[in-house]
Amino acid sequence: MVNSREKLVVNIVYPCYICGNSYRFARQMIDHISNVHGYILEPRPRSYGRPDEEHFKFERILNGTWDIQHYGCPSCWFHCSLDIEELMAHILGEHDPALMADFVHPVDEEDDYELVASDGDEYVNASDEEEEAEAKAEEEEEEEEEFHEVEEQDAANDDVSQTEIKQEILSNLDTLNGIFKKMFQ
Repeated sequence: MVNSREKLVVNIVYPCYICGNSYRFARQMIDHISNVHGYILEPRPRSYGRPDEEHFKFERILNGTWDIQHYGCPSCWFHCSLDIEELMAHILGEHDPALMADFVHPVDEEDDYELVASDGDEYVNASDEEEEAEAKAEEEEEEEEEFHEVEEQDAANDDVSQTEIKQEILSNLDTLNGIFKKMFQ
């Protein structure tokens, strides 16, 4: 295994469970599902990154060093092997995405979209590249914010930990002082 003694190193990608397009970031998949297919998927709550798991370590960099790649759910921390049907079953069963009431499928607005697939099933908005760049910039900004939040939290934890240690030492000294007083009375 790479970079790990006991855990598999996993790289998570976010494919569209409807058409199979794959995205590097959860936010890109959510935007795609909304803009192209008209379904509302809620994002995960903001956090400090993917939680540790017993059997897996996670590598965010696509070109990084990892053992296996998994499909990830953009709405929670679920991930699975590269099985789009398993991901679809999870998303539909756990998150039940709602169809937007006023959604107009891109096929109905062909002038604003460019045909990508030869079979006519898939359309991409001309501004998708700009949206992907914006999503990537937003994700990088979120990562930086998360990094700074973690640093701040670590600093606060260090302060709390040092205060707790000092209090514990003082308490132990008081206990020892009481013992010595009893011994020499």
